[in-house]
Amino acid sequence: MEGGLLEEWLERAVFSSSTPRSFPSRSSSPPAQRISVAWSQVRECARNGILLPQHTTALSLLQEHGRTIHISEPQARSLISILSSISSYASSTDDGIAQAIGSTALLLSIWVRRGFTSVSKDNIKDVIEAIISNTIKALEISTSSHYFINEAILLLGSMCVNSRVGEEHRQRCQALIAQEFVLQRKHIRGIKCKEALAGVGYAMVSSTGPSLKSLVQGLLLLWMDVDAALDHQIEVNISSRPSIENGLLLLHLMEWYGSVALSRGKYASSLYTVVGEIGASVLSGKTPPARYGALFTAAGLLRSFRIYRSAQRPGLDNLELNREEIMASLNHSIIRVIDATVSHRVNEIAAAVEAGSALLLDITIAEKYFADSHLGDQGWLQCVAVALSRCSGVSPNVSVLVCLTTAFVEVVFPLKAFYNEMIAQISEGNGDRLTMHGKSILFHELGAILRVICEQYESANMKWQGWMECTFLWFSEFIYRNHRKYLLLLASRKQESASPLFDGDAGSLKEILEAAIMSAVMFFSRASMKKTYSNDAHAKGQFAAMVMQSLSCLEFIRQAQIPEYKDLVQRCVEWASRTETTSAMLVSMLPTFDEVIHSPGPLVPCYSWKKDDVQDSRVLFGFRVLPSCLQTFPSTFFSSNVAPVMFLYMKHPKQPLVQASHSLLVYFLSVKACDSNRDSIKEKLAIQFVQKTFEDDLGFSNYDSFVTVIGAVARHLPAGSSATKACITSLSRRASESFGSAITRGEEDKLEAAKKLQTLLLHLILIVDVQVLPHLLQEVASLVLGQMSPHRIHALEEAFDVLAGSDDLTRKHILVPWLQSLSYLCSNSNEQRHSAPTDSKKRKRRSPKTRFNSETVEGDGVVAFNATMSTEPKVNNISQVSRSRL
Repeated sequence: MEGGLLEEWLERAVFSSSTPRSFPSRSSSPPAQRISVAWSQVRECARNGILLPQHTTALSLLQEHGRTIHISEPQARSLISILSSISSYASSTDDGIAQAIGSTALLLSIWVRRGFTSVSKDNIKDVIEAIISNTIKALEISTSSHYFINEAILLLGSMCVNSRVGEEHRQRCQALIAQEFVLQRKHIRGIKCKEALAGVGYAMVSSTGPSLKSLVQGLLLLWMDVDAALDHQIEVNISSRPSIENGLLLLHLMEWYGSVALSRGKYASSLYTVVGEIGASVLSGKTPPARYGALFTAAGLLRSFRIYRSAQRPGLDNLELNREEIMASLNHSIIRVIDATVSHRVNEIAAAVEAGSALLLDITIAEKYFADSHLGDQGWLQCVAVALSRCSGVSPNVSVLVCLTTAFVEVVFPLKAFYNEMIAQISEGNGDRLTMHGKSILFHELGAILRVICEQYESANMKWQGWMECTFLWFSEFIYRNHRKYLLLLASRKQESASPLFDGDAGSLKEILEAAIMSAVMFFSRASMKKTYSNDAHAKGQFAAMVMQSLSCLEFIRQAQIPEYKDLVQRCVEWASRTETTSAMLVSMLPTFDEVIHSPGPLVPCYSWKKDDVQDSRVLFGFRVLPSCLQTFPSTFFSSNVAPVMFLYMKHPKQPLVQASHSLLVYFLSVKACDSNRDSIKEKLAIQFVQKTFEDDLGFSNYDSFVTVIGAVARHLPAGSSATKACITSLSRRASESFGSAITRGEEDKLEAAKKLQTLLLHLILIVDVQVLPHLLQEVASLVLGQMSPHRIHALEEAFDVLAGSDDLTRKHILVPWLQSLSYLCSNSNEQRHSAPTDSKKRKRRSPKTRFNSETVEGDGVVAFNATMSTEPKVNNISQVSRSRL
């Protein structure tokens, strides 16, 4: 803190750790000529007793640079004269009087805090009396407009800390401040609140006994509840709540006061008086009449104890012994004032929590609680969140836990009202309001608020931890559901999308949503560290499934990799994949098939699941995470819950989803587990895959993914599997049909598809098990022989190319004779097409042993490879990627 200017320190303290705020530079003074002219205007005003606009401007300039300019005794006397002549300024406007008198008082307060520069000992008493009397006079005259109260309190407070002011005058100033602070408190709040609070702070550090009690009571009653005021028959102007800025000014004032008291032995005992008054105000009734004042004063004083250390300071040994007692009293006051405002709702939640399971995975309690009503007024939640974020270290308590968690999901992230209004199209001002919230102190205190929430979580019992986890899960699902509707509605009304209703909030909404996923990651990371050393594997698996569900709902927000995010996902995958029971819970990551294909609500009538970006992100997250858990994931769950969505997204227009869905099936087919149903379900899904792929034309863009799955079918299904044979038959039939369509109708795309399927079948020869190999050779031979001559020759050349690269000696004795026989039949068939029937019969009689038929293939399939028959391939329809996947 810089010497004497407490009001400026308070403003910097409020904004330093939250909203970026630029403060005017006061490092240099304006040109000396401007200052000289301004002082001459001030002397003219004091001499003539008339306040003109140029006088007001001069006073404002001097006040703006008051820290850097010199104020002499004659200049100070001119200012005192202006203060005493306030009654003669009736001709001036109220605004002009307010600005001029305010600047005059602030300049005088700076001069007083400098120690009455250049005032002689003989004149000091007269100067002090003149300032106090003229300030009182100004206050009396300005009572109707109240425009002078903040600056007057600061001036009187400055007198209290001046060592040249006698005790009698000091007590007079303290009493006057306490009186005006209570009577005029309605007019103290606002942008000038820091001046009044600074004045009170100066008065407090020089007060003891009754005067200190009066000053503290004034602070505590600064914002009062209406009902409490009526109960106590306090006939004063009251307000419902402070602004966050005003509340934080009070908090940091008490931090400053505590630091001064801790650093000066003679003021240390006054801390007991202040703490006692705070405690007494909290205990004054069922609903404390000074809940805001008690909250911020106690939080600020507690902050000073945590930041400023009194150890090894002379004269504070007795205080040091009672440090813990004082901090415990402040903690108790904070908890008591919070509990008095939320106890009715906490009791309702507590009854449900205690009756529920350790982890409330159905989130029914959280859903009901946040859907029914708010917990108190929004202003109170904001103040509690910000106050506790600044003081930190509040003792564990259920009321604090509930209040902070509620504040987090309702006021720190005000998405509930935003989505409701945006979806219903009630207001067009939401964008601006969201922008303002993104720049607010409350939002920028998010990290500190989350830290306090995590501290409360770590100290709570397992059931209350479960409620907090469910709350964050509910919060994630709420964002997912509502943002999904919002974007779909936006897309369905393209003509209106250019209006401020839709575009004005884009940047701010993105910033708030990014903060939401970061908050969820940070909370669940802290929670997972708490559970790391637990021996309850089932509870850890349940927690992991909840976290994965929450992250899947927020996946659409994530734009960049977050280190904590990666570690959290890996930890949860490990926990969830330990047993079948916990793995099965991961189904919640994916929406059901019905949820995917149906509209999320009546507001989106023309719904297409292929254009739902928010849902796509959630599904993609599930597809990428599940492969790591398939070792223990129940096959029946995969078949009934995962497979329908997986097959659906295999035909999605976005390639990442197509590839992820195919990869998921590949992983499932390749994993060997002790599940007795795994093989039968693999065979079932393999057949379904081919059938669903061939329901419409095979898309070339998905061919590599298709090849990957077929390769997995050939490698990982049981030896001799009938499903493998069925898949091969379907491939061969589809290829034959495509060749036929290409020939009869001239469809080039059909020809390309047929060639790719043929190439795939040829490559399968090298990887299918030997029990299925005869069936595959028969299908390939039938496919090749069924083609026209040019295609048949090309197929034969490609077959030579594929089989020539094989070093598999176990298949060689089957493949070489088969290839020779196929080559002979192809060439023989070509000759028959160009010769007479008699010639054909003679050729057949000359080579009766080279006939190719099903019995030959299904029997021993004997071949001798003739390398001279191999030719270089002209066309290769399977990519290198596909070859490697096979």
